[in-house]
Formats: sequence, structure tokens, C-alpha cells
Amino acid sequence: MSHSVLTFLIFTAIALTGCEKNDNVNDTIKTPLLTAHVWNFDKYSMTSTEYQHTIFAMTAALTDVTWSFAANGTWTQSESGLSYAVDYGTWEWNADETKLILGKDTENERIYDLITLTVDVLEIGMLVSEDNTLTIRWVK
Repeated sequence: MSHSVLTFLIFTAIALTGCEKNDNVNDTIKTPLLTAHVWNFDKYSMTSTEYQHTIFAMTAALTDVTWSFAANGTWTQSESGLSYAVDYGTWEWNADETKLILGKDTENERIYDLITLTVDVLEIGMLVSEDNTLTIRWVK
């Protein structure tokens, strides 16, 4: 009987140790999806049809652009054919993982609303004006 109680206590101690809080900001449910692979630019869209010519030009300019995110909180934007990163910096989630923040507390800080994050799709958006949201779609 004492052997089974001891075994139970050991397994309980191991289980509780595995449940300790990790202070890594990017150790979240969504982080493995975001950092699993390189994201390829797919398209821009806006809620307002007024800027469709701009969207077309922006989409054409980014056809070979990729984003990659690392679990250590860094990200890189690259362009096919270039041997250097076009843009890079830090990234993190807000507290409830509804916003993706690039370059927090820098002059280049960008905050995107997380619209979709699946194994194959990353969609982020930002309010451009009161009635106009820009959505950027990235695919695996």
C-alpha cells in the first residue's frame, strides 16, 4: 500500500512541475502556428473600394515577400532574390493574443489585429481610417 502512495506522490510532483508558469512572452497557444514556417505574401485588401488602385500596386510590389517569426521574439521580412533581410525586429502578442505587435516601443512599431491564424493562413489588419481597414493575407 505504501508503495502505491509513494508512486502516486511522485507522479503528482512530476505533473505539477510540468504545469509551472513559463514567463516567456511568446510561449502561447498561437505562437507555434505563427513560428511553424515562413509566411508568403498573398494579398492586400481594404474595406473601402476607393483605394483599389493603391491595393493593386501594393500587391504587385510584395509578390515575392516573406515573413518569418521565431519563438525567441524576432521576425524577418525577406524578398526573393535578395541576400539580406528587407526588414526585421522584434514581435510579440498583446495580453489576449488578439494583436500582433512588431517593433514594440520603437519608432517603427506596428500593431496589427489578428484576423485569422491557422496552419495555412495568417491574416492581419489595421485601421487606416475611421471606415477603412487594411487586411494583409499571408499563406504557408
